[in-house]
Amino acid sequence: MTALPTVKDIAERAQVSIGTVDRVLHGRGRVAEETLVRVNNAVRELGYKPNMFARHLSLARPRRFAVVMPRPGQDSGYWGLAVNGLRRARQELSAFGAEVHRYHYDRTAAGSFERAISLARTEGADAYLAACVRPGEGGRVLRGLKQPYVLFDSELPGTKPLAYIGQDAYASGRLAARLMQLIASGSPAAVIRTMSDDFHISARVRGFSEYYASHGHSSRIRIFDIPADGDERSFGRICGEITAASPSFRAIFVSNAEAHRVVHYLRLKKRARCSVIGYDLIEANARCVSSGTVDFIIDQRPDVQVYEGLMLLCRTTIRKEKLRRRRIIMPLDIITKENVQFHHS
Repeated sequence: MTALPTVKDIAERAQVSIGTVDRVLHGRGRVAEETLVRVNNAVRELGYKPNMFARHLSLARPRRFAVVMPRPGQDSGYWGLAVNGLRRARQELSAFGAEVHRYHYDRTAAGSFERAISLARTEGADAYLAACVRPGEGGRVLRGLKQPYVLFDSELPGTKPLAYIGQDAYASGRLAARLMQLIASGSPAAVIRTMSDDFHISARVRGFSEYYASHGHSSRIRIFDIPADGDERSFGRICGEITAASPSFRAIFVSNAEAHRVVHYLRLKKRARCSVIGYDLIEANARCVSSGTVDFIIDQRPDVQVYEGLMLLCRTTIRKEKLRRRRIIMPLDIITKENVQFHHS
């Protein structure tokens, strides 16, 4: 999905200033014939539609898009990465009469998602981009919305969003299992499952488990659950349980962004190195991949998910375009020691 063309894009394509583009688009002042031709060619090539947007901006109140997601610091800072995409989209959408506002909730607290949606609705949200990690509560709340919404990060069965943008969680779990078989085929695997009621976490674990089962290794994995509010101590306790259950465990699959916590525990206990696979290129995980203490991270581009989700809302609610796809799947990026520097800055 490409970004909406902006006045800046036209200026760069035509090799003129933004002010010159503005004069051409709105007939303000005199412009050399050669410059006029270059600007009009750029407008046509980029598919820019100034008349429609100008009419919208002059006659309608600004559209208010609400982005609803967990607090930036939760899940080891994963949601802070998503905020980067929001900032980028906000700059571009302001040119089309759209305002972007964010509403955070505590992913561990019942009722917090509903309160965030309620506040956004009270403040006049016209459409929503939401990441809901509480399926029971989230499904009930979203089914009651009258405004359009797009889901990102996690699909939510039983809801009817305009679209979903994110990974295929089940496929990512199978990918993790295949990678684990390549690097630790002779070892039993411990699976750390966080928030067992979270649909996309469960789908990852199911994909991992079914891959092992399809290759005759179902007896070689064991699932360990961590509560929704699991902290460093919770991960330490679970890692202790893994060690006590079987000293032969040399493969650990972490179903969310907390792989770095496992590495921290193993280092503290001076355990022999384990093969570790997890998700999300947060700062702590990037350091572990760089040092070789985490073998693979499967990244899901949260910033791109948010950016594309907001662009989609603009296309459907402002430009009135029909959706070509209702399920937009992010690539399964495999981050290793050899390529982490190109994905993380």
